[in-house]
Amino acid sequence: MNADKIYLVGFMGAGKTTVARALGRRLGWRVEDIDERIEARERRSVATIFSQSGEAYFRQQERQVLSDLLPQRQIVVATGGGTFAEPDNRALMLADGAVVWLDVPLTRVFERVPADGRRPLAADRAQMEQLYARRRLAYAAVGVASRETDEERPDTVTVSQEIGAAVDQVVSGLPLKQRLAFLQRKVHGLDYDAIGRSLECSAETARAHVFQALRKVRRALEGRELIGKEFVS
Repeated sequence: MNADKIYLVGFMGAGKTTVARALGRRLGWRVEDIDERIEARERRSVATIFSQSGEAYFRQQERQVLSDLLPQRQIVVATGGGTFAEPDNRALMLADGAVVWLDVPLTRVFERVPADGRRPLAADRAQMEQLYARRRLAYAAVGVASRETDEERPDTVTVSQEIGAAVDQVVSGLPLKQRLAFLQRKVHGLDYDAIGRSLECSAETARAHVFQALRKVRRALEGRELIGKEFVS
């Protein structure tokens, strides 16, 4: 599995596109949305493709877009709800990068996805519930999951906080190489002038202290899992 690509999978309404954009900003990676790429290529909405050309045609386009994205690296991919349910797609994604399941309770899905025809497979709630159960069996093949409960949220919790919490879950569940890459990016983005002022030392000295600490972290982690390339030069 490659450490420079993340696929987000999950049922419709799980927040894959929103979390992908937030995760992309956190990692400094590009973000691609499979449904959006299909709509741009076809110049029509997913709902229109389903109604005019059928689901089988849509799945063909989905597979083609996924294939087009395979060579691209340092990218977060928001998949469609059914992308990972297709066995061939599932094999490609698991071999190509880290796959993270955004696991959302059905009650949340019903709240977020209206039965207004914009989502072709959401119009019939009974069928949608059956589809949810079937797809969960496929999603369970993923090694990393970000789970959202159906507990009542406090009124003080904002949407941005919810998204941030989901991104934190995704990052914490990533393979070691990707977590180290994320940490390295954060370290390089620190304000060492401000850190130096607080420590009463130069920015260069502050930077040296931080990277010395990171080397210790890296050595400790290497004792448990092999890292293929240098983290700090």
